[in-house]
Amino acid sequence: MSARFGSGAFTVKDQSKTEHAFVGWGLDINQFNYKDLWEYDAANDVWIQRPDTGSKRTYPFIFVIDDMAYVGGGYDFGGLSYSVDFNKFDVSQLNPDGSGSPWSSLNGLTGKDQNGNAITQPKTRQQAVTFSIDGFGYLTTGSAGAGDCWQYNPATDTWLQYFSMVTNVPIPGASRLAAVGLNVQIGDSHYGILTTGGNGNNKLDDCWKFNPVGIEPDNK
Repeated sequence: MSARFGSGAFTVKDQSKTEHAFVGWGLDINQFNYKDLWEYDAANDVWIQRPDTGSKRTYPFIFVIDDMAYVGGGYDFGGLSYSVDFNKFDVSQLNPDGSGSPWSSLNGLTGKDQNGNAITQPKTRQQAVTFSIDGFGYLTTGSAGAGDCWQYNPATDTWLQYFSMVTNVPIPGASRLAAVGLNVQIGDSHYGILTTGGNGNNKLDDCWKFNPVGIEPDNK
C-alpha cells in the first residue's frame, strides 16, 4: 500500500467472529487519488490488496452496522468532483485468496434511487463525521451543509433528515470540517461523540454528545 492521507478505514468481523481491518482510498503527495482497498494481516504484519469499489475518493465517510461497512462520499481530486456512489462491504463474500465480490451498490447520493425516482438524501460530502447507533448509521457535518445530520436505515436503504447541530436547542453548535466522531455506551444507552474540527479559520475544541432519541420536532 502506498503512502497517503485522507484515507478511510474500517474493521468488521466475519462469520467466525474473526476481525478484519481495511484501509483504502486517499491522496498522495503528488495529488494522485486512490481507489484501492487493503487488508492488514496483523499476525504477519503484511498488507493484502482486496477488491475495491472502483471509485477514487479522499476523506470518505464510513460507518459499520452489524459488521457491514457502508462507504460513501469523499472527493476525487483527479476528476475535481465529489463521489456520489454509496456501497456496502460484506466480508463474508470475500474469498480466502482475496477474490470475490464483497461490494454491493446502494442508492447513490444523487437525490434519486436506482430507478430514477426522487428520494430524500443527504448531499455527498468529504471530511464528515459518522456514528453507528442501535442498527442505524448517522452522517453529520462535513463539506456539504451547515451542520445537517442524517440517519441511514440499512434495512430500506433510505435516509431520514435528523437533528442539526446548528439548530440544536438550547445551545446550537458550529458546522465544521474534519471533526472526530466516536461511538460510546453509557449505561444501557448508546451515543455519538463529536469533537474538534474547523470552520474557516476557526479551529474548534468543543465536544458534543449526540443522542438519537431527541425531542426536537420532526427530528430536524
